[in-house]
Amino acid sequence: MSIPHFSFELASGETLAERVARCATEVLTTAGGVMSNLVQHDYYKEFISCGEDKDISAVRTSCGIFVRAVLYHCGLKVPPAKIGQALIGGWVPFGMNHPSWIKYNKNQPTVGSICFVQSKTSPNNCHVLLIVEDLGNGTFRTAEGGSGDGTQCSFSQRTVGPTFDKYGRNLIGWFDTNKVGLPDSP
Repeated sequence: MSIPHFSFELASGETLAERVARCATEVLTTAGGVMSNLVQHDYYKEFISCGEDKDISAVRTSCGIFVRAVLYHCGLKVPPAKIGQALIGGWVPFGMNHPSWIKYNKNQPTVGSICFVQSKTSPNNCHVLLIVEDLGNGTFRTAEGGSGDGTQCSFSQRTVGPTFDKYGRNLIGWFDTNKVGLPDSP
């Protein structure tokens, strides 16, 4: 299956968070639901390059790379890719001191949120993902990278509770993408 060049247009009347969710959904839907270094490679490589002439398609894991690319395609000016940089404050270009950060305290993320999950016992075991749909009762459809071979981007489903994923990581908080500096919708 040949995948076309990814093109994303801003739409009038949508919130910035809705734009983020739509971009993540469109890129994965166009790829047939999955893209990675090994699946739909050229499409994946182009999408995550963020306009740079640098191949970062083999970097593991790609969760932050995927989020960075979605933000870029939504109009955020992202810093150049640096292999080995931190997840938060690096690939995701803002830290937990950013005004968009919301700490989890039994509250719920919303569509477009960039969620950060982390193991309580192993802080380096962390992950970011995008909420693309609220399925109700604390369950969300997500778009995320870093599974499979470490570069695979796909849809998943998660429920807020004692843990937020099958690896026992906890929801620490999220970035409200209405407040991360994206340009306004037309």
